[in-house]
Amino acid sequence: MVGSNKLAFGLLAGLLAVACGKSGKSGTNPGDEKPVETQQTDIDKKAPPMTNKQVELTLVGEQPGKPPRVTMLFDVTLHNTASQSRWFVLPALLTVSWDPPKGGVHTLQIYEVTGKGRAVLGKFLGNGGFQALLIPAGGTVTVRELPIALWEEEKPDGPVPVEVIVAKGITLDGEPVESWFPDDPTSDSEADVRERKMTGSKNQPNMAEATVVIDEESRHKFEVGRMPSLGASKGAN
Repeated sequence: MVGSNKLAFGLLAGLLAVACGKSGKSGTNPGDEKPVETQQTDIDKKAPPMTNKQVELTLVGEQPGKPPRVTMLFDVTLHNTASQSRWFVLPALLTVSWDPPKGGVHTLQIYEVTGKGRAVLGKFLGNGGFQALLIPAGGTVTVRELPIALWEEEKPDGPVPVEVIVAKGITLDGEPVESWFPDDPTSDSEADVRERKMTGSKNQPNMAEATVVIDEESRHKFEVGRMPSLGASKGAN
């Protein structure tokens, strides 16, 4: 019996040695193995969402353009907590080290944004340019990868300020902004959209800028870190 046990033990040890030789990892601690490195694109590196009751803002990517332009891409969720429709006004241009010129708008570009539901985005061009969506009472609209241009000669050392205005109404040269749209610009009450398609436009005669007046209900200020580090980012009402 003793001899048989020794023989069995010897065969088992031999089999283990062969198995280790085939794997090529004899004497290797699994904890010493280097993890497989994966590369992330900027779109994969999301900042922590900045949020309050009406606006959620998340930087999800950047697209370099002709200097000094960089396009920052945001996932934006807008909650209309009012009992009537509200305009949500977002910037078309971001700056840090300089103040953009004051003025009005001369052109409207109309975008239909689709996915789960439908949103209508108005992009107003001019010295006082902005982007806006009209959301019905109680509605929630999320726009994925919304582009906002950043113009800076050098990469800012600190965060980039972003402001979102909730407005009861907007007028252009005294006329309701809705009059610039050929159809009702109200977005669906529930929408999560990404794909943008320009469906129309309107230009002022001689490209004269119309005066913009925003009947502001609330203003939401955020500070956004840059890609790829994204570092500190914080939001406030």
